[in-house]
Amino acid sequence: MSARAGERESRLRELEGLAATLVLFESGHRILRLLEQIDAVFADRPCIVAKELTKLHERFLEGSAAELRRQLDADSQLLKGEFVVLIDNNELPGEGLLKGDDIELLSILLDESNLKTAVRIAVRLTGKSKNEIYQQALKLCAEDTE
Repeated sequence: MSARAGERESRLRELEGLAATLVLFESGHRILRLLEQIDAVFADRPCIVAKELTKLHERFLEGSAAELRRQLDADSQLLKGEFVVLIDNNELPGEGLLKGDDIELLSILLDESNLKTAVRIAVRLTGKSKNEIYQQALKLCAEDTE
């Protein structure tokens, strides 16, 4: 990432719309500022900070950018070295979430067909992930048996 805070934040904003795991490299003296900017842009996205990757004292920290910043800030020894930051931005906000219409569609499909067929059709019609549709279908089936 750029050493300039403005350029770094601008680049993070460009990457915000990219549905992918983002991999950033940063030095120890800029890692806290980077995590602060990640928190501002990516909010509560899960992150991993890999410290001294492939070296004797490598270490991995997981959490939101704000949580990671607090962990690193609390221990000055953690701030030494090189960092790789991974941001889970695979599912953009609002994507992949089943909405009321999607749930209603899935419910109708379950009434008219078996679980496997209903899930397959719902995935094609909604564009949502198969796993997410399947999990919601299981919930709906469980509610019907109660």
